[in-house]
Amino acid sequence: MRIGQHAAQGVATQLWIASIMALCLPLANAPASAQQSFTVAIDTGLVIGSPTTADNGEAVEKFLGIPYAAPPVGALRWVAPEQPLPLQKPLLANQFGPGCMQATAEQGSQSGPTTPPGASEDCLTLNVWTPVTALEVSRVWRPKELEEWARSHSRLPVMVFIHGGGYVTGWSGFPLYEGTNLAARGNVVVVSMNYRLGAFGFLAQSALAATNPAGVAGNYGLLDQRAALQWVQQNIAGFGGDAHRVMVFGESAGGGSVCAHLTSPGSAGLFSRAGAQSGFCGQPLPTLTQAIAAPGGGDSFAAAIGCSGATNVAACERSVPASIILGASQTARFGPVVDGPSGFLPLDPLAAFRAGQFHRMPVLFGGNQDEGTLFVAFKYLLHPAPNPVPPDPTAYAAAIASFMNPVAASDPSIVQQVVDLYPFTNYPSPTQGVAAVYGDELACYTEAAIKALSTHTLTYGYQFAAQNVIAGFPPIPGFTFGTYHGSELPFVFDNLLTPAVAGGADLSALMNRYWSSFARFGFPLGAPFWPPYVASRGNSMQLREFGQTAVGRSQHNCVFWDAINDPASVTSQSPRR
Repeated sequence: MRIGQHAAQGVATQLWIASIMALCLPLANAPASAQQSFTVAIDTGLVIGSPTTADNGEAVEKFLGIPYAAPPVGALRWVAPEQPLPLQKPLLANQFGPGCMQATAEQGSQSGPTTPPGASEDCLTLNVWTPVTALEVSRVWRPKELEEWARSHSRLPVMVFIHGGGYVTGWSGFPLYEGTNLAARGNVVVVSMNYRLGAFGFLAQSALAATNPAGVAGNYGLLDQRAALQWVQQNIAGFGGDAHRVMVFGESAGGGSVCAHLTSPGSAGLFSRAGAQSGFCGQPLPTLTQAIAAPGGGDSFAAAIGCSGATNVAACERSVPASIILGASQTARFGPVVDGPSGFLPLDPLAAFRAGQFHRMPVLFGGNQDEGTLFVAFKYLLHPAPNPVPPDPTAYAAAIASFMNPVAASDPSIVQQVVDLYPFTNYPSPTQGVAAVYGDELACYTEAAIKALSTHTLTYGYQFAAQNVIAGFPPIPGFTFGTYHGSELPFVFDNLLTPAVAGGADLSALMNRYWSSFARFGFPLGAPFWPPYVASRGNSMQLREFGQTAVGRSQHNCVFWDAINDPASVTSQSPRR
């Protein structure tokens, strides 16, 4: 991510979360049905749910804030998550757990808070939404010899969602990710989780590697996600879910996380379908060695928190107050690293996809038509004050270079090629031109992953292209957001307060059907028919409003961008997610 500072990604993400929240149903405060709450036994004790009602009138039971791992504090900071502690009494699971440690938003919003309340290191909790009909199956008496057959044939597919936020922000409790409508309309069990973020989740450091028997460090947030998937395997049957039909899906950093799990040997057998929304999985990740040497992070982070001279650096760092770690991490970059055969990621995901070294299963991957607008608007138009790219050739080229792969951006001839392909005179403003450049670059990272996967497994590609989606941002002369990064989420979760566009409700219903049927069968069902991706055709589902959804080919100049950003010829960098 080269927007200037890695923290900018997180704040930009907070902005789109705040804006999209304006479109979401306030389901957390919806009137509950008269139905009595259900109690479910899990491996650590009993959890008590609370009833709610979906838009279509279906009864759903939600279980919020269930611990899936021990609190990662003290000696457990910067280690793999450990088993959750036994519950001392039944847990009334009616509130989301606190978000993981992260920076607060630098710019507020009228649509609500953009950071989770009560952020804490003790944050490893998950949430479950399940149709009441799935829970009622367990209350029906049957002869003993039919019990297991009936249970196994009535269990529902499970959709496990991983939130985005550039690996530095995010929370499973945002209304944007409320799972009631998805569970009810799709007739699925929905799960979401918190995972460690920023330095707490991704600090890669030689002192920490020395305390690990495998000699690796970093990727703690990914290990948290794996622990949540293991919890699902062990416990989801009690909620009416089928552990053999688990779809893991995520958006932005969550989509990138899905790609990591697809290629991580330790995540084998934990899911059987995968979906990545704007995960940019073709973008190369740094190696552990590169992350350790990264300025501001890695080994230099010890000095930033006062531990560089300690006899035991790791022990010193684990005793530092969380607030100091958070403050010192705002200018550094944090995210997944390729840590080799003994770690979480033996290979960069794109390299693994091309080599066929990933867990074989159907995949549903895609992105949005205007991925770059949100990030460019944040940098130049939204915060701290409007400062658009001036219509000056030199300034335009510099702005474009700031969003490009750093190796390519260091070559003036390549930057000039980009400027020639995207002249600012073709756009309402130079700032819009920069957004077009960055959006195409990101879209081509996604397409590279789709192409690689399609040679080995059933792959369904899409582009969200509903141009009239309400952005939730103030009007900006000479700049439009279009289908910006993250704007598909209310449609997938079926959480539109009102139809965002003419035909928006129909599009939401269609996307919900595609996603939930993919979880159920391993292929998306709906009209129009969604065929598997074929690289020679470049066919993907173009998801649009007004009944215009159709199979087509995305246009993002990917031949050009692939030549510039071929991972074999560029230096790996921190992810821009």
